[in-house]
Amino acid sequence: MPRPRVVDIAALVRAGGTEVDLRLDPVPDGLPQAVEQAAYRTVQEALTNVRKHAPGAPARLRVGLVAQGAGLRVEVSNPPVESAAAPLPGGGRGLTGLRERADLLGGEFRAGPAPDGGFVVLATFPVRQAAADLKGAP
Repeated sequence: MPRPRVVDIAALVRAGGTEVDLRLDPVPDGLPQAVEQAAYRTVQEALTNVRKHAPGAPARLRVGLVAQGAGLRVEVSNPPVESAAAPLPGGGRGLTGLRERADLLGGEFRAGPAPDGGFVVLATFPVRQAAADLKGAP
C-alpha cells in the first residue's frame, strides 16, 4: 500500500464527511516522504478531532510551503461550538503523536484554543532539513 502524500489530502477531505474550506497550495515533487506522510497524518487527526469534539462544525484547512520553500505548513481550525460534545472513545494519543512526529522531523507543533474561541492545530515540517537528514542517514 503506498504511503499517503500531500496530493492525497484533497481525497481525504472529500471522504471525511466534514465541511472543509480547503486551500491546498501546489507543492513540488520530491518532498521527503516522512514530511509528506506527517502532513497527511496531521490533517487526518485534526479533522477527526473536529468531528469528535465539534460535531457539525466546519473546518478550515491550509497546506502549503513557507519560508521560501524551507518548510511545509499544515493548519486546521474550526470555529467555536455552542456546547462541548460528549467525549467519544479514542486512544487519546492523537495530538501527542502528532507532536512527537513533528519533533522527530525537527518541526514545530501547536494545538489549542484559537483567539476566536475555536480550536487550531498548526504544524510546520522543515523540508530542506528533513531532506538533508535523510540523505545523510546510513
